[in-house]
Amino acid sequence: YEIIVTDDASTDDSVEVLEKLKIKVVQSDVNTGFGTNIDRGIRAASGEVVFILNAIDLMPKDESYFELMLAHFEDKKVFSVAASKQDSENHGSGKIYFEKGFFLHQRGNGKLTDWADGGAQALRKEYYFKIGGFDPIYKFYWEDVDLGFRATKAGYKIIYEPRAILLHEKAEGPIAKNYSERELRRMNLYGQYIFTLKNSDLKQKLLFFFWQPYHLAVALKNRDWDWFKALIQVI
Repeated sequence: YEIIVTDDASTDDSVEVLEKLKIKVVQSDVNTGFGTNIDRGIRAASGEVVFILNAIDLMPKDESYFELMLAHFEDKKVFSVAASKQDSENHGSGKIYFEKGFFLHQRGNGKLTDWADGGAQALRKEYYFKIGGFDPIYKFYWEDVDLGFRATKAGYKIIYEPRAILLHEKAEGPIAKNYSERELRRMNLYGQYIFTLKNSDLKQKLLFFFWQPYHLAVALKNRDWDWFKALIQVI
């Protein structure tokens, strides 16, 4: 195995520390966002299966995590395996659905999941590149949902492995430290717009435009200016 750390233009001494530990570091001078940063690491990896861990996801000491995840790749139709992220509760299975002109996602409860959390999964590198990898149009939020949607559409399977648990320290992460709640909401709305416009079929696109006056009227009534800012960013 090999360990690769992708550094997305950090400003502390983390790269220097990692290099002293003889860990391979892939650096960027510009902060490009989660998906693009992870993509650099996947491209640098030599293995067939790549485990992805976010900076704020702490892997448990139990080495069965790797065995549990890897076992699913014996099935050649498996694109990726989602781990169970443990914070206030365990989650890792998700469902994508279309409602009132938008794609939405929520937690699921089955063995098959529509996507794997970007920082808590293992994926097959060959299939990752075959479907185009993480789309750089997303800085963070929705990039992993988009990847899973395309993988499923291409006929691959995404498996949820509830026994492979990662401890998740969301409050300690760089996103929570560097972005306000309103900025995060705008980023999420932006991603939802992009995902819907990019992945909807003709019928769904027509429904998207049909429902837009309603959503904009609600946003205007509630003085939800973040919704309009997200829309302007999309345009």
